Amino acid sequence: SSGINAEYGDPDDIIQKKTNPTCDCWTAECGYCSNLECTVKQDLSNSDNDIEVKSKLTYKKTNTVMFFDEDGNTIGSLNFNLKSIQLTGCVSCYTPPILARAARASTSNGKTDWSVSLKDGVLSIKIAGEVLYSHKLAGECKEIYGNATRFAFTGLTCENTFTVHDDMDLGANINHDCGGQCA
Repeated sequence: SSGINAEYGDPDDIIQKKTNPTCDCWTAECGYCSNLECTVKQDLSNSDNDIEVKSKLTYKKTNTVMFFDEDGNTIGSLNFNLKSIQLTGCVSCYTPPILARAARASTSNGKTDWSVSLKDGVLSIKIAGEVLYSHKLAGECKEIYGNATRFAFTGLTCENTFTVHDDMDLGANINHDCGGQCA
């Protein structure tokens, strides 16, 4: 379920983070990832806020973030697990051992805090806030993913969450129960 998580630094300065389930866009209600109400709008190439996810990372199951342009056209997806990292048409590699080790080490209740960013044409993956994979996109890849202004999740369950930042506009079906999916 959706909730507010508190991060504690200075006791007088508690930062509240709103989380939502990682709603799966690969459903009939979401038009198999074509309905904009099942996406999150964010200027991904310029945002200081990563897509922050809390999910189970394994060697077999893939965590997928789909990317879309302003009109909702699919640009591609990031498919990520402890075995490989793939950004459609641009990156395909084994997950660096340091990233896999960090993911396993930072697991809490079977889930890992990880994030992805496309800021300034660089694909970055962080575990627990630390950049452990970075790839500078070039040419057509940089141009295509530079147009990413929406994202959605697929293959993730309602038990997983993502952090909602102020620069994100949530589609109507991106809510506490994913438009009824997680009821």
